Amino acid sequence: MLAALKSARTIAPVKPEPASKRALLQHLSQAGNLIYAKRDEEAAAELDVSLSNGVGKSELGFVMGHILIDQQQVAQTAQVYSEIFNLDPDFPEVHTRLSYLHFAGGDTDGTLREAEAG
Repeated sequence: MLAALKSARTIAPVKPEPASKRALLQHLSQAGNLIYAKRDEEAAAELDVSLSNGVGKSELGFVMGHILIDQQQVAQTAQVYSEIFNLDPDFPEVHTRLSYLHFAGGDTDGTLREAEAG
């Protein structure tokens, strides 16, 4: 066993998440629970609290877009997703959501363009 300890490799310690990232994840988790419970107004308020910290704008906007879709506010949802695209064009699924919004608005060219971009 002593010989094995001499040749054993260690793993570098994991750096803890910054407090701002942990807080963002907590707000997103809470908002997700509220959305699942169909409490959209409370979920939006939870996201607003987190947005004031200035961290995770794309993530928060993406979840807010989900709430707006549930409320059938297509124009506002498109504005939110377009802003996410401008801030972070490689954000996961932003093209998929924009494609859906073009489809909901009857814009087949825009639907196809965003789907292909995704």
